[in-house]
Amino acid sequence: MENIDKKTFIIIAVVLFFLVAGVTTILIVNSNKKTAEKVEEKQQETKNDTSKDSSKKEDSSSKTDKKDDKDKDKDKEKEEDNNLPKLPDLTGMTVEEATAKLNSERIASDFTIQREDSDLKSGVIVRTEPKAGSPLPTEEKLQIIFYLSNGKKKIVIEDYEGKDYKEVKKYLEDRGIKVTLKQKTPDYERTDVPDGMIVDQSVAAGKELKSGDSIILYIPKLNVKYPNFTDGTYRLADVQKFCDQYDIKLTVLYDEVTTYEDGLVFYQDGCMPGEEVKAGCEMTIKIAQH
Repeated sequence: MENIDKKTFIIIAVVLFFLVAGVTTILIVNSNKKTAEKVEEKQQETKNDTSKDSSKKEDSSSKTDKKDDKDKDKDKEKEEDNNLPKLPDLTGMTVEEATAKLNSERIASDFTIQREDSDLKSGVIVRTEPKAGSPLPTEEKLQIIFYLSNGKKKIVIEDYEGKDYKEVKKYLEDRGIKVTLKQKTPDYERTDVPDGMIVDQSVAAGKELKSGDSIILYIPKLNVKYPNFTDGTYRLADVQKFCDQYDIKLTVLYDEVTTYEDGLVFYQDGCMPGEEVKAGCEMTIKIAQH
Protein backbone atom coordinates (compact mmCIF):
# COMPACT_ATOMS: atom_id res chain seq x y z
CA MET A 1 0.00 0.00 0.00
CA GLU A 2 2.81 2.39 0.79
CA ASN A 3 4.45 1.63 -2.55
CA ILE A 4 1.19 2.20 -4.39
CA ASP A 5 0.64 5.43 -2.56
CA LYS A 6 4.11 6.68 -3.47
CA LYS A 7 3.60 5.84 -7.12
CA THR A 8 0.24 7.48 -7.09
CA PHE A 9 1.73 10.56 -5.45
CA ILE A 10 4.52 10.74 -7.98
CA ILE A 11 2.04 10.44 -10.86
CA ILE A 12 -0.18 13.07 -9.37
CA ALA A 13 2.82 15.38 -8.82
CA VAL A 14 3.99 14.94 -12.42
CA VAL A 15 0.49 15.59 -13.74
CA LEU A 16 0.21 18.72 -11.62
CA PHE A 17 3.63 19.91 -12.78
CA PHE A 18 2.69 19.59 -16.43
CA LEU A 19 -0.67 21.23 -15.80
CA VAL A 20 0.96 24.20 -14.09
CA ALA A 21 3.62 24.44 -16.82
CA GLY A 22 0.96 24.32 -19.54
CA VAL A 23 -1.17 27.01 -17.96
CA THR A 24 1.89 29.23 -17.46
CA THR A 25 2.92 28.75 -21.09
CA ILE A 26 -0.56 29.66 -22.28
CA LEU A 27 -0.56 32.80 -20.13
CA ILE A 28 2.87 33.82 -21.41
CA VAL A 29 1.83 33.24 -25.04
CA ASN A 30 -1.35 35.29 -24.58
CA SER A 31 0.60 38.08 -22.91
CA ASN A 32 3.15 38.13 -25.72
CA LYS A 33 0.36 38.17 -28.30
CA LYS A 34 -1.33 41.16 -26.67
CA THR A 35 1.98 42.96 -26.43
CA ALA A 36 2.65 42.29 -30.11
CA GLU A 37 -0.83 43.54 -31.02
CA LYS A 38 -0.25 46.75 -29.04
CA VAL A 39 3.11 47.28 -30.72
CA GLU A 40 1.56 46.69 -34.13
CA GLU A 41 -1.33 49.03 -33.32
CA LYS A 42 1.08 51.76 -32.19
CA GLN A 43 3.13 51.31 -35.36
CA GLN A 44 -0.02 51.65 -37.46
CA GLU A 45 -0.99 54.87 -35.62
CA THR A 46 2.47 56.26 -36.20
CA LYS A 47 2.19 55.33 -39.87
CA ASN A 48 -1.20 57.04 -40.16
CA ASP A 49 0.11 60.19 -38.45
CA THR A 50 3.06 60.24 -40.82
CA SER A 51 0.69 59.85 -43.78
CA LYS A 52 -1.51 62.73 -42.53
CA ASP A 53 1.51 64.97 -42.04
CA SER A 54 2.69 64.14 -45.52
CA SER A 55 -0.77 64.87 -46.94
CA LYS A 56 -0.90 68.22 -45.11
CA LYS A 57 2.51 69.13 -46.46
CA GLU A 58 1.40 68.23 -49.99
CA ASP A 59 -1.78 70.33 -49.62
CA SER A 60 0.22 73.23 -48.25
CA SER A 61 2.72 72.89 -51.06
CA SER A 62 -0.11 72.75 -53.62
CA LYS A 63 -1.73 75.90 -52.19
CA THR A 64 1.61 77.69 -52.22
CA ASP A 65 2.15 76.69 -55.84
CA LYS A 66 -1.32 77.97 -56.80
CA LYS A 67 -0.69 81.27 -54.99
CA ASP A 68 2.64 81.61 -56.75
CA ASP A 69 0.93 80.98 -60.11
CA LYS A 70 -1.68 83.70 -59.38
CA ASP A 71 1.03 86.15 -58.34
CA LYS A 72 2.92 85.38 -61.54
CA ASP A 73 -0.24 85.96 -63.62
CA LYS A 74 -0.85 89.31 -61.88
CA ASP A 75 2.75 90.35 -62.41
CA LYS A 76 2.47 89.35 -66.07
CA GLU A 77 -0.75 91.36 -66.54
CA LYS A 78 0.83 94.36 -64.79
CA GLU A 79 3.90 94.11 -67.00
CA GLU A 80 1.71 93.92 -70.13
CA ASP A 81 -0.28 97.00 -68.97
CA ASN A 82 2.97 98.89 -68.37
CA ASN A 83 4.02 98.17 -71.96
CA LEU A 84 0.78 99.56 -73.46
CA PRO A 85 0.52 103.22 -74.62
CA LYS A 86 -0.98 105.45 -71.92
CA LEU A 87 -3.58 108.24 -72.08
CA PRO A 88 -1.80 111.60 -71.65
CA ASP A 89 -2.83 114.08 -68.97
CA LEU A 90 -5.22 116.56 -70.60
CA THR A 91 -6.06 118.53 -67.45
CA GLY A 92 -6.25 122.28 -67.99
CA MET A 93 -6.65 122.00 -71.78
CA THR A 94 -9.61 123.12 -73.85
CA VAL A 95 -11.43 120.53 -75.94
CA GLU A 96 -9.67 121.76 -79.08
CA GLU A 97 -6.26 121.54 -77.41
CA ALA A 98 -6.99 118.08 -76.06
CA THR A 99 -8.14 116.68 -79.40
CA ALA A 100 -5.10 118.20 -81.09
CA LYS A 101 -2.88 116.53 -78.48
CA LEU A 102 -4.52 113.13 -79.05
CA ASN A 103 -4.28 113.49 -82.84
CA SER A 104 -0.59 114.45 -82.62
CA GLU A 105 0.06 111.22 -80.72
CA ARG A 106 -1.99 109.26 -83.25
CA ILE A 107 -4.62 108.28 -80.70
CA ALA A 108 -7.93 107.67 -82.48
CA SER A 109 -10.78 108.80 -80.23
CA ASP A 110 -14.44 109.72 -79.94
CA PHE A 111 -15.47 112.03 -77.10
CA THR A 112 -18.45 113.42 -75.22
CA ILE A 113 -18.53 116.45 -72.93
CA GLN A 114 -19.87 116.85 -69.40
CA ARG A 115 -19.49 119.71 -66.92
CA GLU A 116 -18.67 119.83 -63.22
CA ASP A 117 -17.59 122.36 -60.58
CA SER A 118 -13.88 122.95 -60.22
CA ASP A 119 -11.29 125.48 -59.07
CA LEU A 120 -9.96 125.53 -62.64
CA LYS A 121 -11.14 128.26 -64.97
CA SER A 122 -14.38 127.63 -66.80
CA GLY A 123 -14.23 125.65 -70.03
CA VAL A 124 -11.01 123.70 -69.44
CA ILE A 125 -10.74 119.97 -68.78
CA VAL A 126 -10.88 119.03 -65.10
CA ARG A 127 -10.49 115.29 -65.64
CA THR A 128 -11.12 112.58 -68.18
CA GLU A 129 -12.70 109.16 -68.17
CA PRO A 130 -10.70 106.97 -68.51
CA LYS A 131 -8.25 108.85 -66.32
CA ALA A 132 -4.79 110.03 -67.36
CA GLY A 133 -2.25 107.20 -67.46
CA SER A 134 -4.79 104.51 -68.30
CA PRO A 135 -3.68 101.96 -70.95
CA LEU A 136 -5.12 102.77 -74.37
CA PRO A 137 -7.16 100.22 -76.34
CA THR A 138 -5.09 98.43 -78.96
CA GLU A 139 -7.80 97.46 -81.44
CA GLU A 140 -10.67 99.90 -80.81
CA LYS A 141 -11.05 103.66 -80.73
CA LEU A 142 -10.65 105.40 -77.42
CA GLN A 143 -14.05 106.40 -76.00
CA ILE A 144 -13.33 109.37 -73.74
CA ILE A 145 -15.39 111.79 -71.66
CA PHE A 146 -14.09 115.33 -71.13
CA TYR A 147 -15.25 116.88 -67.85
CA LEU A 148 -15.13 120.66 -68.31
CA SER A 149 -14.83 123.11 -65.43
CA ASN A 150 -17.77 125.32 -64.52
CA GLY A 151 -15.67 127.49 -62.21
CA LYS A 152 -16.97 128.51 -58.77
CA LYS A 153 -17.22 132.30 -58.73
CA LYS A 154 -20.44 133.91 -57.54
CA ILE A 155 -21.89 136.60 -59.75
CA VAL A 156 -24.69 139.11 -59.29
CA ILE A 157 -27.41 138.69 -61.89
CA GLU A 158 -28.26 141.83 -63.80
CA ASP A 159 -31.35 142.86 -65.70
CA TYR A 160 -30.65 141.31 -69.09
CA GLU A 161 -33.92 142.26 -70.74
CA GLY A 162 -33.30 143.98 -74.07
CA LYS A 163 -29.71 142.66 -74.35
CA ASP A 164 -28.35 140.26 -76.97
CA TYR A 165 -28.74 136.73 -75.64
CA LYS A 166 -25.51 135.49 -77.28
CA GLU A 167 -23.35 137.91 -75.33
CA VAL A 168 -25.21 137.30 -72.05
CA LYS A 169 -25.18 133.53 -72.50
CA LYS A 170 -21.43 133.48 -73.11
CA TYR A 171 -20.77 135.78 -70.14
CA LEU A 172 -22.78 133.58 -67.77
CA GLU A 173 -21.46 130.25 -69.05
CA ASP A 174 -17.87 131.43 -68.77
CA ARG A 175 -18.60 131.79 -65.05
CA GLY A 176 -20.11 128.32 -64.73
CA ILE A 177 -23.79 129.27 -64.89
CA LYS A 178 -26.00 126.82 -66.79
CA VAL A 179 -27.98 128.80 -69.33
CA THR A 180 -31.13 127.46 -70.97
CA LEU A 181 -32.80 129.30 -73.82
CA LYS A 182 -36.56 129.23 -74.17
CA GLN A 183 -38.83 130.97 -76.59
CA LYS A 184 -41.84 133.03 -75.63
CA THR A 185 -44.01 135.67 -77.14
CA PRO A 186 -42.82 139.09 -75.88
CA ASP A 187 -45.14 141.12 -73.68
CA TYR A 188 -44.80 144.05 -76.03
CA GLU A 189 -47.16 145.78 -78.42
CA ARG A 190 -44.22 146.11 -80.82
CA THR A 191 -43.78 143.42 -83.40
CA ASP A 192 -40.27 144.36 -84.48
CA VAL A 193 -38.46 142.87 -81.47
CA PRO A 194 -34.95 141.79 -82.60
CA ASP A 195 -34.51 138.04 -82.94
CA GLY A 196 -31.65 137.83 -80.44
CA MET A 197 -33.03 140.16 -77.78
CA ILE A 198 -33.77 138.81 -74.31
CA VAL A 199 -37.39 139.46 -73.37
CA ASP A 200 -37.45 137.85 -69.91
CA GLN A 201 -35.33 135.87 -67.42
CA SER A 202 -36.02 133.29 -64.70
CA VAL A 203 -33.71 134.81 -62.04
CA ALA A 204 -34.39 138.35 -60.89
CA ALA A 205 -31.72 141.04 -61.13
CA GLY A 206 -29.69 141.44 -57.93
CA LYS A 207 -29.73 137.75 -56.98
CA GLU A 208 -26.39 135.91 -56.65
CA LEU A 209 -25.69 132.70 -58.54
CA LYS A 210 -22.67 130.40 -58.25
CA SER A 211 -21.12 127.86 -60.54
CA GLY A 212 -23.57 125.07 -61.33
CA ASP A 213 -26.68 127.22 -60.78
CA SER A 214 -29.13 127.68 -63.65
CA ILE A 215 -30.94 130.51 -65.35
CA ILE A 216 -33.42 130.60 -68.21
CA LEU A 217 -33.16 133.37 -70.78
CA TYR A 218 -36.30 133.94 -72.81
CA ILE A 219 -35.97 135.07 -76.42
CA PRO A 220 -38.66 135.87 -78.99
CA LYS A 221 -40.39 132.85 -80.43
CA LEU A 222 -38.71 132.06 -83.72
CA ASN A 223 -38.79 129.29 -86.27
CA VAL A 224 -35.06 128.51 -86.22
CA LYS A 225 -34.19 125.28 -88.05
CA TYR A 226 -31.17 123.02 -87.92
CA PRO A 227 -28.74 123.66 -90.76
CA ASN A 228 -27.21 120.88 -92.84
CA PHE A 229 -23.87 120.51 -91.07
CA THR A 230 -22.70 118.01 -93.68
CA ASP A 231 -22.65 120.45 -96.61
CA GLY A 232 -18.85 120.60 -96.50
CA THR A 233 -18.50 123.99 -94.79
CA TYR A 234 -18.88 123.13 -91.09
CA ARG A 235 -16.16 122.21 -88.62
CA LEU A 236 -16.39 121.19 -84.95
CA ALA A 237 -16.09 124.76 -83.64
CA ASP A 238 -19.00 125.88 -85.85
CA VAL A 239 -21.30 123.08 -84.70
CA GLN A 240 -20.29 123.49 -81.05
CA LYS A 241 -21.10 127.19 -81.19
CA PHE A 242 -24.56 126.46 -82.63
CA CYS A 243 -25.25 123.78 -80.01
CA ASP A 244 -24.15 126.05 -77.16
CA GLN A 245 -26.40 128.78 -78.47
CA TYR A 246 -29.51 126.59 -78.51
CA ASP A 247 -28.72 124.28 -75.58
CA ILE A 248 -28.19 121.16 -77.72
CA LYS A 249 -26.27 118.17 -76.35
CA LEU A 250 -23.51 117.26 -78.79
CA THR A 251 -21.66 113.96 -79.25
CA VAL A 252 -18.60 114.04 -81.51
CA LEU A 253 -17.20 111.02 -83.37
CA TYR A 254 -14.25 110.74 -85.72
CA ASP A 255 -13.90 108.43 -88.71
CA GLU A 256 -11.54 107.92 -91.61
CA VAL A 257 -13.24 109.45 -94.66
CA THR A 258 -11.44 110.59 -97.80
CA THR A 259 -14.44 112.14 -99.56
CA TYR A 260 -14.41 115.07 -97.10
CA GLU A 261 -11.57 117.37 -96.18
CA ASP A 262 -9.86 116.54 -92.90
CA GLY A 263 -11.79 118.16 -89.99
CA LEU A 264 -15.07 118.67 -91.84
CA VAL A 265 -18.41 117.33 -90.58
CA PHE A 266 -19.69 114.54 -92.84
CA TYR A 267 -22.45 112.97 -90.70
CA GLN A 268 -25.35 114.39 -88.67
CA ASP A 269 -27.98 112.54 -86.63
CA GLY A 270 -30.55 113.25 -83.90
CA CYS A 271 -31.29 116.85 -84.86
CA MET A 272 -31.80 116.75 -88.61
CA PRO A 273 -31.50 119.55 -91.19
CA GLY A 274 -34.73 121.51 -91.64
CA GLU A 275 -36.23 120.49 -88.29
CA GLU A 276 -37.23 123.22 -85.84
CA VAL A 277 -34.62 123.84 -83.18
CA LYS A 278 -35.59 122.63 -79.71
CA ALA A 279 -33.53 123.06 -76.55
CA GLY A 280 -32.28 119.78 -75.08
CA CYS A 281 -32.10 117.94 -78.41
CA GLU A 282 -29.26 115.39 -78.62
CA MET A 283 -27.23 115.51 -81.81
CA THR A 284 -24.38 113.31 -83.03
CA ILE A 285 -21.88 114.38 -85.67
CA LYS A 286 -18.95 112.62 -87.31
CA ILE A 287 -15.82 114.44 -88.40
CA ALA A 288 -13.55 113.35 -91.23
CA GLN A 289 -10.11 112.24 -90.17
CA HIS A 290 -7.32 111.39 -92.62
